[in-house]
Amino acid sequence: MKRDVVSAGGVAIAACVLSLSGCASGPLPLTPPATTVPRMPKSTPAAAPTPAPGPEELFAKTLEAVKSGDDANAVRLAYSVTSDLERARLVERVAATVAESDPQRAATFAATLPMGTARATAIAAASRPWVRKDARQALTWAGGLSDASARATAIDGITAELVALNPSQAIAIVLDQPASAARDQALARTAAHWARKDRVGALSWAQGLTDAGQKQRMTTAIGFEVAQMDPNAALQIAEAMPAGRDRSLLLHAVAQTWAALDSRAAAEWAFKLPAGEQRDAAIAGYEAGLGVSGNLGRRNVRVAQNVASRRAGGTSMAGALPTDLASRAAFLASQPETPERQREIEELLREWSARNPAAAGIWVAGLPPSGSRDLAVTTFLDQLLQQSPQQAASWLNTVPGAAYREDLVEKVAQRWLPISRAEAEAWLDQTMLPPDRKEEIRRRWGF
Repeated sequence: MKRDVVSAGGVAIAACVLSLSGCASGPLPLTPPATTVPRMPKSTPAAAPTPAPGPEELFAKTLEAVKSGDDANAVRLAYSVTSDLERARLVERVAATVAESDPQRAATFAATLPMGTARATAIAAASRPWVRKDARQALTWAGGLSDASARATAIDGITAELVALNPSQAIAIVLDQPASAARDQALARTAAHWARKDRVGALSWAQGLTDAGQKQRMTTAIGFEVAQMDPNAALQIAEAMPAGRDRSLLLHAVAQTWAALDSRAAAEWAFKLPAGEQRDAAIAGYEAGLGVSGNLGRRNVRVAQNVASRRAGGTSMAGALPTDLASRAAFLASQPETPERQREIEELLREWSARNPAAAGIWVAGLPPSGSRDLAVTTFLDQLLQQSPQQAASWLNTVPGAAYREDLVEKVAQRWLPISRAEAEAWLDQTMLPPDRKEEIRRRWGF
Protein backbone atom coordinates (compact mmCIF):
# COMPACT_ATOMS: atom_id res chain seq x y z
CA MET A 1 0.00 0.00 0.00
CA LYS A 2 2.75 2.48 0.87
CA ARG A 3 4.37 1.79 -2.46
CA ASP A 4 1.11 2.60 -4.17
CA VAL A 5 0.70 5.84 -2.21
CA VAL A 6 4.21 6.93 -2.92
CA SER A 7 3.70 6.05 -6.50
CA ALA A 8 0.53 8.03 -6.57
CA GLY A 9 2.20 10.93 -4.78
CA GLY A 10 5.01 10.89 -7.26
CA VAL A 11 2.60 11.23 -10.06
CA ALA A 12 0.89 14.10 -8.21
CA ILE A 13 4.18 15.92 -7.58
CA ALA A 14 5.14 15.50 -11.20
CA ALA A 15 1.80 16.95 -12.18
CA CYS A 16 2.36 19.96 -9.87
CA VAL A 17 5.81 20.58 -11.30
CA LEU A 18 4.57 20.47 -14.89
CA SER A 19 1.49 22.58 -14.18
CA LEU A 20 1.85 26.33 -14.89
CA SER A 21 -0.87 27.32 -12.42
CA GLY A 22 0.23 25.29 -9.43
CA CYS A 23 -1.49 22.40 -7.67
CA ALA A 24 -5.07 22.61 -6.52
CA SER A 25 -6.06 21.23 -3.15
CA GLY A 26 -7.90 18.02 -3.07
CA PRO A 27 -7.37 14.69 -4.77
CA LEU A 28 -5.08 14.83 -7.73
CA PRO A 29 -6.08 13.24 -11.01
CA LEU A 30 -4.16 10.20 -12.00
CA THR A 31 -4.32 11.15 -15.75
CA PRO A 32 -3.53 14.47 -17.43
CA PRO A 33 -6.50 16.52 -18.67
CA ALA A 34 -7.62 15.90 -22.21
CA THR A 35 -6.16 18.24 -24.81
CA THR A 36 -8.55 19.73 -27.44
CA VAL A 37 -7.19 19.17 -30.94
CA PRO A 38 -8.45 21.73 -33.49
CA ARG A 39 -10.37 20.19 -36.33
CA MET A 40 -9.20 20.64 -39.90
CA PRO A 41 -11.70 22.62 -41.97
CA LYS A 42 -13.70 20.60 -44.42
CA SER A 43 -12.56 21.09 -47.98
CA THR A 44 -15.13 22.83 -50.22
CA PRO A 45 -15.56 21.06 -53.53
CA ALA A 46 -14.61 23.17 -56.57
CA ALA A 47 -17.57 24.83 -58.20
CA ALA A 48 -18.60 23.23 -61.48
CA PRO A 49 -17.97 25.46 -64.52
CA THR A 50 -21.03 27.38 -65.65
CA PRO A 51 -22.33 25.78 -68.82
CA ALA A 52 -22.34 27.95 -71.90
CA PRO A 53 -25.82 29.27 -72.71
CA GLY A 54 -27.68 27.49 -75.47
CA PRO A 55 -28.64 29.30 -78.69
CA GLU A 56 -32.05 30.42 -77.44
CA GLU A 57 -30.72 31.61 -74.08
CA LEU A 58 -27.91 33.49 -75.82
CA PHE A 59 -30.41 35.08 -78.18
CA ALA A 60 -32.61 36.14 -75.26
CA LYS A 61 -29.68 37.67 -73.35
CA THR A 62 -28.34 39.49 -76.39
CA LEU A 63 -31.80 40.74 -77.26
CA GLU A 64 -32.33 42.07 -73.75
CA ALA A 65 -28.94 43.81 -73.80
CA VAL A 66 -29.73 45.55 -77.08
CA LYS A 67 -33.20 46.61 -75.94
CA SER A 68 -31.74 48.11 -72.76
CA GLY A 69 -29.06 49.99 -74.71
CA ASP A 70 -26.16 47.93 -73.36
CA ASP A 71 -24.47 47.48 -76.72
CA ALA A 72 -21.09 46.62 -75.21
CA ASN A 73 -22.58 43.62 -73.41
CA ALA A 74 -24.57 42.65 -76.51
CA VAL A 75 -21.39 42.65 -78.61
CA ARG A 76 -19.59 40.59 -75.94
CA LEU A 77 -22.40 38.03 -75.95
CA ALA A 78 -22.49 37.86 -79.74
CA TYR A 79 -18.75 37.33 -79.97
CA SER A 80 -18.86 34.51 -77.45
CA VAL A 81 -20.04 32.54 -80.48
CA THR A 82 -16.91 31.30 -82.21
CA SER A 83 -18.50 30.45 -85.55
CA ASP A 84 -18.67 33.47 -87.87
CA LEU A 85 -21.75 32.06 -89.55
CA GLU A 86 -23.64 31.35 -86.31
CA ARG A 87 -22.67 34.77 -84.95
CA ALA A 88 -24.01 36.45 -88.07
CA ARG A 89 -27.28 34.56 -87.72
CA LEU A 90 -27.56 35.57 -84.08
CA VAL A 91 -27.06 39.31 -84.63
CA GLU A 92 -29.29 39.25 -87.69
CA ARG A 93 -32.11 37.74 -85.66
CA VAL A 94 -31.56 40.15 -82.77
CA ALA A 95 -31.44 43.20 -85.04
CA ALA A 96 -34.53 42.11 -86.98
CA THR A 97 -36.48 41.51 -83.76
CA VAL A 98 -35.57 44.86 -82.21
CA ALA A 99 -36.19 46.67 -85.50
CA GLU A 100 -39.83 45.63 -85.48
CA SER A 101 -40.46 48.15 -82.72
CA ASP A 102 -37.36 50.37 -82.71
CA PRO A 103 -35.32 50.23 -85.94
CA GLN A 104 -32.97 53.02 -84.90
CA ARG A 105 -32.02 51.16 -81.72
CA ALA A 106 -31.39 48.03 -83.78
CA ALA A 107 -29.33 49.92 -86.35
CA THR A 108 -27.26 51.66 -83.68
CA PHE A 109 -26.40 48.29 -82.14
CA ALA A 110 -25.53 46.86 -85.56
CA ALA A 111 -23.13 49.70 -86.30
CA THR A 112 -21.18 49.04 -83.08
CA LEU A 113 -20.25 45.51 -84.19
CA PRO A 114 -16.72 44.99 -85.53
CA MET A 115 -16.36 45.11 -89.29
CA GLY A 116 -17.27 41.83 -90.97
CA THR A 117 -20.13 39.56 -91.89
CA ALA A 118 -21.95 39.96 -88.58
CA ARG A 119 -22.06 43.76 -88.79
CA ALA A 120 -23.13 43.84 -92.44
CA THR A 121 -25.88 41.31 -91.79
CA ALA A 122 -27.16 43.11 -88.71
CA ILE A 123 -27.16 46.51 -90.42
CA ALA A 124 -29.15 45.08 -93.32
CA ALA A 125 -31.64 43.43 -90.96
CA ALA A 126 -32.15 46.68 -89.05
CA SER A 127 -32.33 48.88 -92.14
CA ARG A 128 -35.11 47.12 -93.99
CA PRO A 129 -37.93 47.66 -91.45
CA TRP A 130 -36.71 51.22 -90.97
CA VAL A 131 -37.08 51.95 -94.68
CA ARG A 132 -40.75 51.02 -94.48
CA LYS A 133 -41.33 53.22 -91.44
CA ASP A 134 -39.22 56.26 -92.28
CA ALA A 135 -36.82 55.90 -95.22
CA ARG A 136 -35.57 59.49 -94.98
CA GLN A 137 -34.64 59.08 -91.34
CA ALA A 138 -32.89 55.80 -92.15
CA LEU A 139 -30.82 57.44 -94.90
CA THR A 140 -29.92 60.35 -92.65
CA TRP A 141 -28.70 57.93 -90.00
CA ALA A 142 -26.69 55.90 -92.50
CA GLY A 143 -25.08 58.99 -94.03
CA GLY A 144 -24.02 60.19 -90.60
CA LEU A 145 -22.07 57.05 -89.64
CA SER A 146 -18.42 57.88 -89.07
CA ASP A 147 -17.14 54.43 -90.02
CA ALA A 148 -16.85 54.38 -93.83
CA SER A 149 -17.41 50.64 -94.10
CA ALA A 150 -20.50 50.69 -91.88
CA ARG A 151 -21.81 53.70 -93.78
CA ALA A 152 -21.39 51.99 -97.16
CA THR A 153 -23.06 48.81 -95.89
CA ALA A 154 -26.01 50.70 -94.43
CA ILE A 155 -26.49 52.84 -97.52
CA ASP A 156 -26.36 49.79 -99.76
CA GLY A 157 -28.95 47.91 -97.69
CA ILE A 158 -31.30 50.87 -97.42
CA THR A 159 -31.16 51.77 -101.12
CA ALA A 160 -31.64 48.14 -102.15
CA GLU A 161 -34.83 47.98 -100.11
CA LEU A 162 -36.03 51.32 -101.47
CA VAL A 163 -35.53 50.16 -105.07
CA ALA A 164 -37.30 46.87 -104.36
CA LEU A 165 -40.33 48.85 -103.19
CA ASN A 166 -40.37 51.54 -105.88
CA PRO A 167 -37.32 52.64 -107.94
CA SER A 168 -38.65 56.08 -108.92
CA GLN A 169 -39.69 56.84 -105.37
CA ALA A 170 -36.30 55.64 -104.15
CA ILE A 171 -34.55 58.20 -106.35
CA ALA A 172 -36.82 60.96 -105.07
CA ILE A 173 -36.18 60.06 -101.43
CA VAL A 174 -32.41 60.02 -101.92
CA LEU A 175 -32.42 63.35 -103.78
CA ASP A 176 -34.43 64.82 -100.93
CA GLN A 177 -31.40 64.39 -98.66
CA PRO A 178 -29.06 67.35 -98.09
CA ALA A 179 -26.24 67.55 -100.63
CA SER A 180 -23.25 65.53 -99.38
CA ALA A 181 -20.83 62.79 -100.35
CA ALA A 182 -23.12 60.32 -98.58
CA ARG A 183 -26.07 61.40 -100.73
CA ASP A 184 -23.98 60.96 -103.89
CA GLN A 185 -23.00 57.50 -102.70
CA ALA A 186 -26.64 56.62 -101.98
CA LEU A 187 -27.73 57.90 -105.38
CA ALA A 188 -25.11 55.81 -107.17
CA ARG A 189 -26.12 52.68 -105.26
CA THR A 190 -29.79 53.36 -105.96
CA ALA A 191 -29.05 53.64 -109.67
CA ALA A 192 -27.03 50.42 -109.58
CA HIS A 193 -29.77 48.49 -107.77
CA TRP A 194 -32.31 49.83 -110.23
CA ALA A 195 -30.13 48.71 -113.15
CA ARG A 196 -30.04 45.18 -111.78
CA LYS A 197 -33.83 45.17 -111.68
CA ASP A 198 -34.62 47.29 -114.77
CA ARG A 199 -31.67 48.38 -116.90
CA VAL A 200 -33.76 50.30 -119.41
CA GLY A 201 -35.62 52.25 -116.74
CA ALA A 202 -32.44 53.14 -114.85
CA LEU A 203 -30.68 54.33 -118.02
CA SER A 204 -33.68 56.36 -119.09
CA TRP A 205 -33.63 58.17 -115.75
CA ALA A 206 -29.87 58.78 -115.89
CA GLN A 207 -30.02 60.15 -119.44
CA GLY A 208 -32.69 62.63 -118.35
CA LEU A 209 -30.49 64.25 -115.70
CA THR A 210 -29.63 67.88 -116.44
CA ASP A 211 -26.44 68.08 -114.38
CA ALA A 212 -23.70 66.80 -116.71
CA GLY A 213 -21.43 65.61 -113.91
CA GLN A 214 -24.21 63.80 -112.10
CA LYS A 215 -25.40 62.25 -115.36
CA GLN A 216 -21.91 60.92 -116.02
CA ARG A 217 -21.53 59.46 -112.53
CA MET A 218 -24.92 57.76 -112.55
CA THR A 219 -24.41 56.34 -116.04
CA THR A 220 -21.07 54.95 -114.94
CA ALA A 221 -22.59 53.35 -111.83
CA ILE A 222 -25.28 51.75 -113.97
CA GLY A 223 -22.71 50.60 -116.50
CA PHE A 224 -20.58 48.88 -113.87
CA GLU A 225 -23.61 47.02 -112.56
CA VAL A 226 -24.71 45.98 -116.05
CA ALA A 227 -21.16 44.85 -116.91
CA GLN A 228 -21.41 42.13 -114.27
CA MET A 229 -24.50 40.71 -115.98
CA ASP A 230 -24.31 41.61 -119.68
CA PRO A 231 -21.00 42.90 -121.10
CA ASN A 232 -22.51 43.67 -124.53
CA ALA A 233 -25.18 45.90 -123.00
CA ALA A 234 -22.55 47.61 -120.83
CA LEU A 235 -20.43 48.19 -123.93
CA GLN A 236 -23.31 50.05 -125.54
CA ILE A 237 -23.53 52.23 -122.45
CA ALA A 238 -19.78 52.93 -122.55
CA GLU A 239 -19.79 53.80 -126.24
CA ALA A 240 -22.51 56.40 -125.65
CA MET A 241 -20.46 58.12 -122.94
CA PRO A 242 -18.05 60.99 -123.71
CA ALA A 243 -14.35 60.17 -123.79
CA GLY A 244 -12.65 60.36 -120.43
CA ARG A 245 -11.73 58.52 -117.26
CA ASP A 246 -15.24 57.17 -116.51
CA ARG A 247 -15.59 55.72 -119.99
CA SER A 248 -12.15 54.13 -119.80
CA LEU A 249 -12.94 52.56 -116.43
CA LEU A 250 -16.18 51.14 -117.77
CA LEU A 251 -14.43 49.75 -120.87
CA HIS A 252 -11.92 48.07 -118.53
CA ALA A 253 -14.78 46.44 -116.58
CA VAL A 254 -16.56 45.36 -119.78
CA ALA A 255 -13.42 43.76 -121.19
CA GLN A 256 -12.61 41.98 -117.95
CA THR A 257 -16.05 40.41 -117.68
CA TRP A 258 -16.23 39.67 -121.41
CA ALA A 259 -12.90 37.82 -121.29
CA ALA A 260 -14.41 35.44 -118.72
CA LEU A 261 -17.39 34.70 -120.95
CA ASP A 262 -15.90 34.74 -124.45
CA SER A 263 -12.17 35.41 -124.53
CA ARG A 264 -11.87 35.33 -128.32
CA ALA A 265 -14.65 37.84 -128.97
CA ALA A 266 -13.33 40.09 -126.19
CA ALA A 267 -9.81 40.02 -127.61
CA GLU A 268 -10.91 40.74 -131.15
CA TRP A 269 -12.91 43.72 -129.94
CA ALA A 270 -10.24 45.12 -127.61
CA PHE A 271 -7.36 44.96 -130.10
CA LYS A 272 -9.40 46.56 -132.89
CA LEU A 273 -10.07 49.72 -130.91
CA PRO A 274 -8.20 52.84 -132.08
CA ALA A 275 -4.90 53.49 -130.31
CA GLY A 276 -5.26 55.58 -127.20
CA GLU A 277 -6.45 55.59 -123.60
CA GLN A 278 -9.64 53.64 -124.26
CA ARG A 279 -7.86 50.86 -126.15
CA ASP A 280 -5.28 50.61 -123.38
CA ALA A 281 -8.05 50.38 -120.78
CA ALA A 282 -9.87 47.67 -122.73
CA ILE A 283 -6.70 45.60 -123.25
CA ALA A 284 -5.78 45.97 -119.57
CA GLY A 285 -9.25 44.75 -118.63
CA TYR A 286 -9.00 41.88 -121.07
CA GLU A 287 -5.61 40.85 -119.72
CA ALA A 288 -6.98 40.95 -116.18
CA GLY A 289 -9.84 38.73 -117.33
CA LEU A 290 -7.57 36.12 -118.86
CA GLY A 291 -7.06 34.51 -115.49
CA VAL A 292 -10.78 34.12 -114.98
CA SER A 293 -11.75 31.58 -117.61
CA GLY A 294 -9.03 29.06 -116.91
CA ASN A 295 -5.71 27.92 -118.29
CA LEU A 296 -4.64 29.61 -121.53
CA GLY A 297 -3.64 26.25 -122.93
CA ARG A 298 -7.32 25.22 -123.02
CA ARG A 299 -8.36 28.13 -125.19
CA ASN A 300 -6.67 27.52 -128.50
CA VAL A 301 -7.07 31.21 -129.31
CA ARG A 302 -4.10 32.78 -131.07
CA VAL A 303 -4.74 36.33 -129.97
CA ALA A 304 -4.99 35.26 -126.35
CA GLN A 305 -1.63 33.55 -126.66
CA ASN A 306 -0.15 36.73 -128.13
CA VAL A 307 -1.45 38.75 -125.20
CA ALA A 308 -0.05 36.19 -122.78
CA SER A 309 3.38 36.49 -124.36
CA ARG A 310 3.29 40.25 -123.77
CA ARG A 311 2.83 39.50 -120.10
CA ALA A 312 5.88 37.24 -119.88
CA GLY A 313 7.22 37.18 -116.39
CA GLY A 314 3.94 38.49 -115.00
CA THR A 315 1.53 36.66 -112.76
CA SER A 316 -2.21 36.01 -112.85
CA MET A 317 -4.66 34.61 -110.40
CA ALA A 318 -5.21 31.54 -112.58
CA GLY A 319 -1.55 30.63 -112.37
CA ALA A 320 -1.56 30.91 -108.59
CA LEU A 321 -4.70 28.86 -107.97
CA PRO A 322 -4.24 25.55 -106.11
CA THR A 323 -5.58 22.48 -107.89
CA ASP A 324 -7.81 20.97 -105.17
CA LEU A 325 -11.17 22.65 -104.64
CA ALA A 326 -10.95 23.35 -100.89
CA SER A 327 -7.52 24.99 -101.28
CA ARG A 328 -8.74 27.01 -104.24
CA ALA A 329 -11.64 28.24 -102.13
CA ALA A 330 -9.35 29.26 -99.28
CA PHE A 331 -7.04 31.05 -101.71
CA LEU A 332 -9.87 32.96 -103.38
CA ALA A 333 -11.34 33.97 -100.02
CA SER A 334 -8.05 35.65 -99.16
CA GLN A 335 -7.84 37.69 -102.38
CA PRO A 336 -8.99 41.31 -102.78
CA GLU A 337 -12.40 42.04 -104.28
CA THR A 338 -12.03 42.18 -108.09
CA PRO A 339 -14.11 41.01 -111.06
CA GLU A 340 -11.41 38.40 -111.68
CA ARG A 341 -11.94 36.95 -108.23
CA GLN A 342 -15.69 36.93 -108.78
CA ARG A 343 -15.40 34.89 -111.96
CA GLU A 344 -12.96 32.44 -110.42
CA ILE A 345 -15.41 31.91 -107.55
CA GLU A 346 -18.20 31.34 -110.07
CA GLU A 347 -16.15 28.68 -111.89
CA LEU A 348 -15.13 27.07 -108.61
CA LEU A 349 -18.73 26.72 -107.44
CA ARG A 350 -19.97 25.17 -110.66
CA GLU A 351 -17.42 22.42 -110.20
CA TRP A 352 -17.56 22.15 -106.41
CA SER A 353 -21.36 22.02 -106.18
CA ALA A 354 -21.36 18.98 -108.45
CA ARG A 355 -18.72 17.16 -106.40
CA ASN A 356 -19.44 18.18 -102.81
CA PRO A 357 -22.43 20.52 -102.47
CA ALA A 358 -22.42 20.36 -98.66
CA ALA A 359 -18.85 21.67 -98.38
CA ALA A 360 -19.44 24.27 -101.08
CA GLY A 361 -22.59 25.53 -99.37
CA ILE A 362 -20.86 25.98 -96.02
CA TRP A 363 -18.05 27.93 -97.68
CA VAL A 364 -20.42 30.24 -99.59
CA ALA A 365 -22.55 30.95 -96.50
CA GLY A 366 -19.44 32.04 -94.60
CA LEU A 367 -18.14 34.53 -97.18
CA PRO A 368 -18.10 38.17 -96.01
CA PRO A 369 -20.52 40.57 -97.73
CA SER A 370 -19.24 41.67 -101.14
CA GLY A 371 -20.04 41.49 -104.82
CA SER A 372 -18.26 38.14 -104.94
CA ARG A 373 -20.46 36.80 -102.15
CA ASP A 374 -23.65 37.92 -103.91
CA LEU A 375 -22.48 36.22 -107.09
CA ALA A 376 -21.45 33.09 -105.19
CA VAL A 377 -24.82 32.83 -103.42
CA THR A 378 -26.71 33.16 -106.70
CA THR A 379 -24.45 30.73 -108.55
CA PHE A 380 -24.60 28.06 -105.87
CA LEU A 381 -28.36 28.47 -105.43
CA ASP A 382 -28.86 27.96 -109.16
CA GLN A 383 -26.85 24.74 -108.97
CA LEU A 384 -28.86 23.46 -106.02
CA LEU A 385 -32.18 24.31 -107.65
CA GLN A 386 -31.32 21.99 -110.50
CA GLN A 387 -30.95 19.16 -108.00
CA SER A 388 -33.65 19.89 -105.40
CA PRO A 389 -35.68 23.06 -104.66
CA GLN A 390 -36.22 21.79 -101.11
CA GLN A 391 -32.48 21.44 -100.58
CA ALA A 392 -31.94 24.91 -102.05
CA ALA A 393 -34.54 26.39 -99.69
CA SER A 394 -32.96 24.73 -96.68
CA TRP A 395 -29.55 26.03 -97.63
CA LEU A 396 -30.82 29.56 -98.25
CA ASN A 397 -32.05 29.65 -94.64
CA THR A 398 -28.45 29.23 -93.47
CA VAL A 399 -27.09 32.25 -95.37
CA PRO A 400 -27.09 35.47 -93.30
CA GLY A 401 -29.25 38.11 -94.96
CA ALA A 402 -30.38 35.87 -97.84
CA ALA A 403 -33.91 35.45 -96.48
CA TYR A 404 -34.43 39.18 -97.09
CA ARG A 405 -33.50 39.05 -100.79
CA GLU A 406 -36.65 38.81 -102.81
CA ASP A 407 -34.81 37.71 -105.96
CA LEU A 408 -33.37 34.65 -104.19
CA VAL A 409 -36.58 33.75 -102.40
CA GLU A 410 -38.53 34.09 -105.63
CA LYS A 411 -36.09 31.83 -107.46
CA VAL A 412 -36.75 29.07 -104.97
CA ALA A 413 -40.51 29.66 -104.92
CA GLN A 414 -40.72 29.69 -108.70
CA ARG A 415 -39.08 26.27 -108.94
CA TRP A 416 -40.67 24.72 -105.85
CA LEU A 417 -44.31 25.88 -106.01
CA PRO A 418 -45.26 23.81 -109.10
CA ILE A 419 -43.66 20.70 -107.56
CA SER A 420 -44.91 20.85 -103.98
CA ARG A 421 -47.16 23.82 -103.33
CA ALA A 422 -47.89 23.12 -99.65
CA GLU A 423 -44.23 22.72 -98.66
CA ALA A 424 -43.15 25.70 -100.76
CA GLU A 425 -45.82 27.97 -99.28
CA ALA A 426 -44.93 26.88 -95.76
CA TRP A 427 -41.30 27.77 -96.42
CA LEU A 428 -42.24 31.07 -98.06
CA ASP A 429 -44.30 32.03 -95.00
CA GLN A 430 -41.24 31.47 -92.77
CA THR A 431 -38.95 33.75 -94.78
CA MET A 432 -38.33 37.28 -93.52
CA LEU A 433 -39.95 39.03 -96.48
CA PRO A 434 -42.86 41.33 -95.63
CA PRO A 435 -46.32 39.75 -96.09
CA ASP A 436 -47.18 41.89 -99.13
CA ARG A 437 -44.02 40.74 -100.92
CA LYS A 438 -44.86 37.10 -100.21
CA GLU A 439 -48.33 37.58 -101.67
CA GLU A 440 -46.82 39.29 -104.69
CA ILE A 441 -44.61 36.26 -105.33
CA ARG A 442 -47.60 33.95 -105.04
CA ARG A 443 -49.61 36.04 -107.49
CA ARG A 444 -46.72 36.36 -109.91
CA TRP A 445 -46.44 32.61 -110.23
CA GLY A 446 -50.14 31.87 -110.32
CA PHE A 447 -50.73 30.64 -106.77
